[in-house]
Amino acid sequence: MSALTLSDEAACLSFLQGGGGIFRMGENSSLMTRNNSIFNFIMQAGRGTVGFESASDHQAVCSPFTGPNPVTSIDDLAAGYFNGTGAGNLITRPTCGAADVSSGIAFGVGSLGDANAGALTAIST
Repeated sequence: MSALTLSDEAACLSFLQGGGGIFRMGENSSLMTRNNSIFNFIMQAGRGTVGFESASDHQAVCSPFTGPNPVTSIDDLAAGYFNGTGAGNLITRPTCGAADVSSGIAFGVGSLGDANAGALTAIST
């Protein structure tokens, strides 16, 4: 899958502003064009700067994303990581409470500065 075009991103932002929910899938460092379009989209939605980082394949699943069935960790080989949270919640980390890097980031309703009615989840795998 390639990166979204600027017109696609504008349509997605409008969808979020109307109360929609969007899932964006990133990749490891081999597909940075797609990753960069996700980082740009997060900035367009008004939630700060997020970039790319590499980290461990083993990740702890952090609260509140550990239920309803108990999930404490995942292994994702060669995952890409978001560095920084913007204003989102990190889904996983190398160790919960550790540095702000994660292969998953979620922005709930009310947390997107330029699309408060919408929700956005991005995973980099």
